[in-house]
Amino acid sequence: MDYTTPYTPQLNGKAERLNRTLLEKVRALLFDSNVDKGMWGEALYTATYLLNRSPTSVLEVTPAEKWFDKKPDVSRIQLFGSKAYAERLMSTRKLDDRSREYVCVGYGSNCYRLWDKKGREIVYSRDVIFGNTESCDGNKQEAMRLEFSEDGEEEVMQTEATDDTLGGDEDQSGEGIADAEEIERE
Repeated sequence: MDYTTPYTPQLNGKAERLNRTLLEKVRALLFDSNVDKGMWGEALYTATYLLNRSPTSVLEVTPAEKWFDKKPDVSRIQLFGSKAYAERLMSTRKLDDRSREYVCVGYGSNCYRLWDKKGREIVYSRDVIFGNTESCDGNKQEAMRLEFSEDGEEEVMQTEATDDTLGGDEDQSGEGIADAEEIERE
């Protein structure tokens, strides 16, 4: 173990570089999600979670894989600050809402950490549906879609999420309404 002189951060290079990396990730998470700066602690927790599941040049595996001796499941990673709808597990009446709107702010063991704006508290839940088309401040985000052309090259397509894509009277081809008009004429 190496000892350093107090109040000399330049002698503590690895730890200072890690602090800088985490702070840059926190800034990026807060800026991109438009979450209040008061949530910096949750952003730091999420940045650490993501950093431990990212590949490094030093290890042949991710830090989480080295620590837990198994490959981490990254399929449940969601956008920081996205809208999340979690099931209410307490007793409800017949006509009450079965879920509530939250903001995704991180991950727990086998669950998500969700911010309840109304109750101003962190809630843990595994029964969550995400609405990634809008950020927590209500602004529409563009969805990115990856398509492959016939020659195998990747093309990134940008599509803006609109309300009519969530299900309307018309099917995707627009033929449903035209067929109904033809039946009325007969």
